[in-house]
Amino acid sequence: MKKNEIIVGVIMIVLGLIAPTALPSVWITVLCMAFYYAILTIGWNIIFGYTGLFSYGHAAFPAIGGYTSALLAQHIGLSPFLGLVAGALVAGFFGILIGMLILRVRGFYLCLVTWAFAEVVNVIITAEHQITGGTGGLLAPTFSSGPNAELFGYFMGLGLMMFAFLISILLYHSRWGLNLFAVRDDIDAAESMGIK
Repeated sequence: MKKNEIIVGVIMIVLGLIAPTALPSVWITVLCMAFYYAILTIGWNIIFGYTGLFSYGHAAFPAIGGYTSALLAQHIGLSPFLGLVAGALVAGFFGILIGMLILRVRGFYLCLVTWAFAEVVNVIITAEHQITGGTGGLLAPTFSSGPNAELFGYFMGLGLMMFAFLISILLYHSRWGLNLFAVRDDIDAAESMGIK
């Protein structure tokens, strides 16, 4: 890691730890949403920024993971922590499946296929309102209850965002990251070198 990346990471940690004591509780809720969007942005940066592949389907995977987690908690009483892991595994499975199906699709066609996938997920969530709650959504289980529940959610969101940031930085400096950049710079040359 470069020195400036370490400095940014330390500043994020310090500000993240100080924020709950210095800000009103309404800002804690806003920051929790910001952490969620930061995680999505980091993931999208890996897809578009590292590989140059434009995907419209990025929002479908958190939806799949979130609904998986909420439905498992609602119907079989799975704890939110295990639901989080199960949601990540199911979303990852769909990510790998879609990735394998669109392996040879490029450019405008990649945009169309990923957009269609996201739209199919959206239609299923909206149409199956008996299961998913439709446009109203589901009441997700909380990880903690009581007066510190919001603070727990804040620190969990901060930790997950920092984990995503760390993975992104490590990927950036890895051999696999170099392969992703090769795809971005010249996909044909990357394929001729055995990078798929």
